[in-house]
Amino acid sequence: MLLKNSWIINRVLLDDRYRSALDYLCTRVVGDELALQQLSTNVAQVTQAVEELKKLHRDMEAELQAREAALQAAINARAESVASKDSEGALKSAEEWIFGSGSSDDVQAAQILQDAAKDAYDRSVRDEKDLRMRLDAETAALSAATEAYAKANAEHGNHLLQIAGLRAHFKENVLFYMQAIWNFTFRDQIFFSLCNVKVPKLTAVQKTYSLKVPNHIPLSISPKPGQVVLEVDANMQLTSNLDPNQDFVTLAEAADLDNPLGYKGNYIMFPLKESNPLTDFMMVPYLDSELGIHDPDVQYAHCLQEKLKDQLSASDFAALQSQLKEQYQSIVSNPRITEDMVIVPTSSLYIEALPGTHPLLENFKLVHRAMDVQKVQAEVRKLEMENLRYAARMLSGERGDPNVDRKILIEGTNNGIVVPASDQ
Repeated sequence: MLLKNSWIINRVLLDDRYRSALDYLCTRVVGDELALQQLSTNVAQVTQAVEELKKLHRDMEAELQAREAALQAAINARAESVASKDSEGALKSAEEWIFGSGSSDDVQAAQILQDAAKDAYDRSVRDEKDLRMRLDAETAALSAATEAYAKANAEHGNHLLQIAGLRAHFKENVLFYMQAIWNFTFRDQIFFSLCNVKVPKLTAVQKTYSLKVPNHIPLSISPKPGQVVLEVDANMQLTSNLDPNQDFVTLAEAADLDNPLGYKGNYIMFPLKESNPLTDFMMVPYLDSELGIHDPDVQYAHCLQEKLKDQLSASDFAALQSQLKEQYQSIVSNPRITEDMVIVPTSSLYIEALPGTHPLLENFKLVHRAMDVQKVQAEVRKLEMENLRYAARMLSGERGDPNVDRKILIEGTNNGIVVPASDQ
């Protein structure tokens, strides 16, 4: 359920601390577990290879020691063969002890045996060196694989701890998230998932009503002159031993699945298309043909009195009863609603500024603003008259610049030009 509706839970998550755990659970947990399995397999394989190389290295060291002993024996034998040339008796005993013969080729045979033992020893040394290098490489690989596995396993363990916290949070608020899933579920999907659910069709075997004059008339009822207030007690017996084939209908036939009313816990509530004997019985205290629908506050007050009657003394109970009556009378007699809350959808929210009955500016500011308006009007009139003057100049054939302050015209053929002193 958590993974199936993860996008819904991500939108309505109550605590952002669990958002990373939810993302990890929905996107990476399976891949990381597979990667951990592969890393564990690699560590096991490298460990096995290291153990095999260690065993081979131990065997190689034993063989190398044997080769070294054989080489040392060959060297000793050749030394004795060379020394036996000076003493014939000593040579004979040495040949008999080592080779079993005393021929003249014993020295060369000892040399050949020594060379063969040395070659075998050299090969063993090279093999042991190669094997030790392979063992060092595999040991380094094992260390790297173990470190990578430990790091990945630690990170995965931390994520699993966060997921455990997310699951605990989800269990503590399971009703909230279940209702959120219902809210975000497409209405047609809800309809088709519930339309074929079978529900019992309630019918009444017997209905009886008894009338009596109440001891106390509720405060919410004000009888008109000539009318009598009667208290109705309903007794209804529903049909038992229902037949699944005949006495059950689909939920789509009994309720309006397209317009859910709300939720109660992990239940979704739908309006009934038609009333049944059970709903008629439940509406008896709150529905009257003469007064219409009753306010159930009186019933709640009576329930509170009955609940506290054994816990309070007679004087305290009388004081509480009079206090409840006074509060109810003040509520009923108040024609205005004391408090109301209107929830506007966010997509339809707007704010409109309305003019007030009194200005917020001082009188000086108001007068100054009026004078500013008159000033602007005068400037506009001046510009309009100036435009008319420009038009008259153009009609009379004047094409000069009208904004020239002074025009000086010099005529004649005099060699010198005299400029007025005022223009210097």
